[in-house]
Amino acid sequence: MDVNLYDLTVLNDLAITSGDLVANDYDITIGGDFIVENGTTYTPGSNWTIFNGTSTQNLEINTGSALDMNKFMIHKPSGSVLTIAGSQNALNVADSMMIQTGTLSDGGKTINMSGSLLYNSGVHAGAGKV
Repeated sequence: MDVNLYDLTVLNDLAITSGDLVANDYDITIGGDFIVENGTTYTPGSNWTIFNGTSTQNLEINTGSALDMNKFMIHKPSGSVLTIAGSQNALNVADSMMIQTGTLSDGGKTINMSGSLLYNSGVHAGAGKV
């Protein structure tokens, strides 16, 4: 599936269970869990992948290799958590990451950043590393 013409806002869960999701540089905002299954791909382009749900969310990565994102943002209410989960142990962020509000729980995973942490007024927790 290709995202065309507009940014995509998903109010609940977004699951890639087969095929590819090509963002075509459009921002994708997710209010629920984001699940990327083995054998699928997420191609962000130069977009932001934004988690803004009001309750607990999971970024579940079950791919054979690290999931690549361009820009990664957590903008959740204070005290709500985004947990990185799944069988894959790494997430790659090419450009930048922002934790505006809320908590990023790394789930013991590694977040590799090629760019910079632009802003952090939230919380990072877990036994993994950034």
